[in-house]
Amino acid sequence: MDNLIQKNFDNLIALWAEMSKHHEAYFSKTAYSYCFSVSTPWLNRLWLKEPISLPLLTEIKELIQSKGQPMMISYPVQLGNESSPLFEELGFTTLFDQPGMSLKLETFLELEPTLELRQVSNSTEANLWSQLFQTCYGFLIPPHYLEACYKFKKEKHTPLFFIVYNADNTAIGTIAFNYTQDIVGFHALGIIPEMRRRGYAEQVMKQIIDRGAHQKKAYATFQSSEMGKQIYLRLGAVEDFYIRNYTLG
Repeated sequence: MDNLIQKNFDNLIALWAEMSKHHEAYFSKTAYSYCFSVSTPWLNRLWLKEPISLPLLTEIKELIQSKGQPMMISYPVQLGNESSPLFEELGFTTLFDQPGMSLKLETFLELEPTLELRQVSNSTEANLWSQLFQTCYGFLIPPHYLEACYKFKKEKHTPLFFIVYNADNTAIGTIAFNYTQDIVGFHALGIIPEMRRRGYAEQVMKQIIDRGAHQKKAYATFQSSEMGKQIYLRLGAVEDFYIRNYTLG
């Protein structure tokens, strides 16, 4: 796997690991990592870290069946390649694809003073972040999962969660940063429906790019929706690979 693709995927896994391990919900093996919680179904997902094989996918299928709850399986695929037919042969169904993208951080940007990113640092802010995220995406990340990132650790590479405020001091969205190696990965960028189509998502992106450049990071990495991809391409991002997401059955 290309080194930048690997860093992108590793950054994503590291974010979930930090959110989950204090709740004893993160598990890691050489070939894959996964999160699982009986009481928190949105958390139940698995990331493949090695090329797929029949023994590996059979092991994963048996793991999911033993848990008794659905899990989403994410597998990185290089552009121009097809995902393995083994998934379908073993009863997995494709859910959706996500473009995996990167942006080389070379220049500082001129920012419009219309948005502010305020870092989550207490339970009240974590509750607000979770409510906004649910409004944006339709499912809840419980606020106590954010605590692992602002309460238990204060290290340099701890994921950071931010609430997006507009010029009227109204909370309009969410974003999360995760620093690993020489990159900043950003995740959970969402603008609430009534505030969309006003250029806010692009303004948040510009702030992220500018921050990363000032911090002397080499790249910003992220996973996009098809709709969001056009914004990122306008800002100079490159689509490097895609993540195909599966479920069993």
